[in-house]
Amino acid sequence: MWYLVVVSIIWAFSFGLIKTWLTGLDPLFVGAARLGVALLVFLPFIRFKQLSKGLTFRFLVIGGIQYGLMYGAYIYTYQFLEAHKIALFTVTTPLMVALVDDGFERRFRSRYLLFALLSVLGAAVIYYNAPHLEGALLGIVLLQISNLCFALGQVYYRRIMHENPGLNMRDHFGILYVGGFLVSVLLMLIGTDWDRTAVSSTQITVIVFLGILASGIGFFLWNY
Repeated sequence: MWYLVVVSIIWAFSFGLIKTWLTGLDPLFVGAARLGVALLVFLPFIRFKQLSKGLTFRFLVIGGIQYGLMYGAYIYTYQFLEAHKIALFTVTTPLMVALVDDGFERRFRSRYLLFALLSVLGAAVIYYNAPHLEGALLGIVLLQISNLCFALGQVYYRRIMHENPGLNMRDHFGILYVGGFLVSVLLMLIGTDWDRTAVSSTQITVIVFLGILASGIGFFLWNY
């Protein structure tokens, strides 16, 4: 369990760093930059020859969803919500993991849907008197899309690992970042405001920190 504690601490610092230093940058640009740094961390360890084309493709898809699409929605939420509220509304991720797992197993446990609906109701109560209600709700919706993408990737990855117990995470984990980086670059090319991509030295430091620790080592330990 120690690695989950370490990851939780790293991610706890990430919320404030993003809100304080990176909200002035284009969110899609930030997402692509973070995943690019994370990819560089694991690129030397990738062993494509040890994987079938089918497994390689599945890992690319997982990375595209769990990291590429997830970051595309997640970092945008900082345009609408305070960092501590973003942290608050990530509590629905475990519920989505359970629901996605039910979908793969073709079963339905209604209590998890009830808990998710209660979370949405709680969000509505919290923001009922908010001065920028429309923007806040948009941020919440984007965050839940992000949570769903993370849950889909996490559950699918776990199922692949159970089906292939001989796989070494170190040899293939970088492929997930290849998929995530490709999707994030595509999103960046489609929707980036290039006037918001000039980075300062401090912002570069923050992006590198988040890319190596939060997006790189953090996700590796979490999936492990």
